[in-house]
Amino acid sequence: MIIEDFGPEYGEYQGKKTLFRCPLDFQGEYVVKKGTKRIGSSAFVWSEELTSVVLPDSLLEIGVTAFYGCESLKHIAIPQNVNRIFHDAFQHCDFESIVVDPKNKWLTSRSKKCNAIIIKNESEDDNYKAGDLILGCKNTIIPAGVKRIFIKAFYCSSIKEVHIPKSVRAIRLNAFALCKDLETVTFEEGVREIESAAFVGCESLKSLYIPASVKKLGNDGFTDNVFGYCSGLTSIEVSPDNPVYDSRNNCNAIIETEKDKLVSACKNTVIPEGIKIIGKHAFAGCHLDSISIPQSVTTIEDKAFADCDFETFVWPAQVTSINNYMFANCNKLKTLIIPEGVSHFKQTAFWDCPELATIELPSTLTEIPNFSITPVALGSLDKLQSIIVPPGTKDRFAEIFSQTENEDAIPFLKEKQ
Repeated sequence: MIIEDFGPEYGEYQGKKTLFRCPLDFQGEYVVKKGTKRIGSSAFVWSEELTSVVLPDSLLEIGVTAFYGCESLKHIAIPQNVNRIFHDAFQHCDFESIVVDPKNKWLTSRSKKCNAIIIKNESEDDNYKAGDLILGCKNTIIPAGVKRIFIKAFYCSSIKEVHIPKSVRAIRLNAFALCKDLETVTFEEGVREIESAAFVGCESLKSLYIPASVKKLGNDGFTDNVFGYCSGLTSIEVSPDNPVYDSRNNCNAIIETEKDKLVSACKNTVIPEGIKIIGKHAFAGCHLDSISIPQSVTTIEDKAFADCDFETFVWPAQVTSINNYMFANCNKLKTLIIPEGVSHFKQTAFWDCPELATIELPSTLTEIPNFSITPVALGSLDKLQSIIVPPGTKDRFAEIFSQTENEDAIPFLKEKQ
């Protein structure tokens, strides 16, 4: 291995000449030495002053997080022999243009207007399939023929408009996550699956239309809300021909029809009568200050109202359990009323709600988790004024708090007048 003081570090890895790291605090254009076959993992990580990189024709592989955080790198040209680009290789690089050498047998960028990396022929990496778009940028135009938008393909990109052609069958996990400038997404009929968090945090997105071809939203075990934390959303519509999802009664939400489960919502959502389940993250990040929950709702899943703007919330009595992180980071929540009929809440139900001043608890509450009403759980007890309990139950609740490591909350106990 050759090591130059405060300079590049080259050596061999699995028989391939490898650049292990670039010079510390490098600025400007860096030319990778001829004969280099591999850019090592994190070789240029957070090289924020790197403005250009020249990759040699000998290059075969670009390692995990190789250029992670190279925020000043606006253009990348992939040479003809690169056949493997590992995950997160270009994360947090807000490219303006992406070009693949037309002689490359494994990768393509189709045309100068495409500005993306697409798998042409499958190589050693079994994760990718022919037709996968694995990296896009702010100026990408997704061409016809692309079959999947791959995991994190546009992650944190400043792209503003996306058109999904009919050839695309799947949009994978976090594909457009945190694209905060994304204003418009249009889907042609053809896309069948949109995985969890595919569009999470696209806060400039205003409206959605889900075509009839979409048969699955989210991943098993993860959230069904692929549009969580899209705080600017005001309109959601599902094609009336979709056999799996609907937006009945112009409710501005996506509902899984068979289960009567609301999976994605926005700040203009009206929950229709007949809905039985509000799904994970359904309203997460919506700028809601109030919501009406119909009597038909019997289950509200984890984080359904996380990061909302409620000041007062009255929990529906027919929903007997309050799940994890239900009101997490609801920084404006001051009053929470839990009515008679509710039997228990999870330890992190009120996680990081530092403005809570009043909590009302019912006599039907049979379980209070350890450390659930503490400065750590709520973020602070500085604003807490009272925990109101039914007449004659103050001593009982004090004993429960003592047994569950919630002693800090005991001084706030008050019986309802």
